[in-house]
Amino acid sequence: MGAIAARAAVRGAALNVQINAKEYPDKSYNDKVLKTVTEILSKSQQLEEDILTLVHRQMQG
Repeated sequence: MGAIAARAAVRGAALNVQINAKEYPDKSYNDKVLKTVTEILSKSQQLEEDILTLVHRQMQG
């Protein structure tokens, strides 16, 4: 459950950044920040999948 909760937190934070990025006047900065957000979302998804795979393996014995 921890992996799922952590990913939900990352997704919520990412959405917050994406919403607020519109307010910044510096497009170059926005592009950099939004690219970083995309990378973090991708990494968090992969980590969640990896953790859940390990958990399922452990449950199977």
